[in-house]
Amino acid sequence: MVLKRQLNGSPKNQVLVMLFPQSKIARPYNKSRHSLPRKSLEYRDYVISIVDGKAVLKAVESVRHMDTSRSVPIRPPLTFFKDINDSFFADSLFDRTQAYDDQVISQVRNIAVNSGILDLENSRQVAAFKAFCPAGLLFYPNASADKMVSALSFINLLWFVDDILDDKYFLTTGEAVSLVSCVANTFIFQARPSNPCTNWPKIESYALAVRGRLLMHMSAEWVARFGQSYRNYAFASLKETNMNRQRKKINVDQYQDLRMLTSAVYPCQELLAMIYGFDMPDTPLAKRARHLNNRIISFSNDIFSFEKEFNSNSMNLVKLIMHHYKTTLDQTLEYCVELLNKDIAELLSIEKKVRGTSDFSEDCLIGLKFMIQGNAIFSRNSKRYCRPSSPFIDLREQYLKISQRLS
Repeated sequence: MVLKRQLNGSPKNQVLVMLFPQSKIARPYNKSRHSLPRKSLEYRDYVISIVDGKAVLKAVESVRHMDTSRSVPIRPPLTFFKDINDSFFADSLFDRTQAYDDQVISQVRNIAVNSGILDLENSRQVAAFKAFCPAGLLFYPNASADKMVSALSFINLLWFVDDILDDKYFLTTGEAVSLVSCVANTFIFQARPSNPCTNWPKIESYALAVRGRLLMHMSAEWVARFGQSYRNYAFASLKETNMNRQRKKINVDQYQDLRMLTSAVYPCQELLAMIYGFDMPDTPLAKRARHLNNRIISFSNDIFSFEKEFNSNSMNLVKLIMHHYKTTLDQTLEYCVELLNKDIAELLSIEKKVRGTSDFSEDCLIGLKFMIQGNAIFSRNSKRYCRPSSPFIDLREQYLKISQRLS
């Protein structure tokens, strides 16, 4: 297998480089917490502790000037931004006015408050709302304010439900199913269900409000199909959660297939038809373009969230490859970046093939590209991923930039 041969080669550097003191990330293996063997719970190449972000770059610089008498030279800290296709990871893509952002976010906030799912006295809820709003604004640039409110209201619902599932880990499978079914059925059925979601009245109220927003722009049939797309995502996510709880094994190929459903990218793609006013095509090339869009967003997110998911039960492509093929982090990262660049190149080749033809709407392709760019910009400008303890110098540098902007 090419992947195995490529990743199982002898590491160029067998020396464990300690950039900082022993980290919590590399703490002794605890079988009750982790499903992976101890060996896979170390970065292997670099061990980085949680330190003051402003001191990180100075510490990194000092490592570069350490003892040069070592027989094996010290490699620079891991990086990945510079290795990924620039056309999808640029920082400045969209020009929006502050007035536009304020108008959209204010309307979305009012819908959430009136439905009861957002309590303005709950600082945690308000912080989460503020943190995720920029994502929708970046996913769908050039949208009218009215359509952006509708799209962002759904994305807010998506994250709110995910937070309940994550925070209330004690939910039974039946309770979790009833929660996601409440949302899906609200979209799928054209009339309000005869048996309301008695367990989730606020969720149902907000889902009905979002459904009403979507019906302002699209037909009831479209909203029902959209609900089915959400349902496919939600139940795949529950499947993954149960697999994590039961410590079920999954190989790299199986994970990549499952990730296409658990990423929520497909429902967000459906919103492109509403935003830009076209019928989502069903041709083989269009399906392939959507699949590539999902892979690029999902697997780049797995890189961004690697540190966050490293010591959890969450599935992650980087972590899974390291464990399955017994590779170092930088070997794994090299493969993941190669995978992303290959998918990006194929998506760009599809764009050339369909340009000037009627195979599918040019607006659809542009929308798919904007989603990739917006996701990357959101991720690299969010403290959710940019931390001073990240193993990636890119994200540590971004942490400093974000901190300076906020100070």
